[in-house]
Amino acid sequence: MPMAPDFELASARLSLRRFSAGDAEPLFSIRGDRVAMRFWDWPGDRSIEETHEIALRIVDEMQAGKALYMSARLADGTFVGLFDLSEIDTQHADIGFMIARRFWGNGYATEGANTLIAHARRLPVKALKARIHAGNTASRRLLHTLGFEAVGCPTPVEVRPGHLVICEHFRLDFAAS
Repeated sequence: MPMAPDFELASARLSLRRFSAGDAEPLFSIRGDRVAMRFWDWPGDRSIEETHEIALRIVDEMQAGKALYMSARLADGTFVGLFDLSEIDTQHADIGFMIARRFWGNGYATEGANTLIAHARRLPVKALKARIHAGNTASRRLLHTLGFEAVGCPTPVEVRPGHLVICEHFRLDFAAS
């Protein structure tokens, strides 16, 4: 998926625009929050500099055509979270999301993910996949709300070198939905 010109996706309350390195500071509101990161594959960032490094990697990944990351913002520009499609190929893409804790429980994750799913349906992919850490009941509930179905049994996944986590796997087939 080559890097397309900037574009924006919109829902009733959110604007999703292509992530840029300038989004690192608001992203730190999530990545620097240990509670928000407890079910993430990597521990939270200890400094804004770490988040800046991650932001540059995200931009590189998008420029290489491997992913699409979208910053979600309210009408007043307030950063709400990050939504992504990664490991994109002709068969599937992985979907991910992270919401700043102060916005949890307001339906923004559902709204943003539905907006990104609608965009993914226009890509040449047949399905979306998701993986969550077992015990992440909020993400499990969200994935079911979005129409994803559990696939297989929870399995140990090496989420980073030497660190195994029991994960649940989900799939949303576009032909079936």
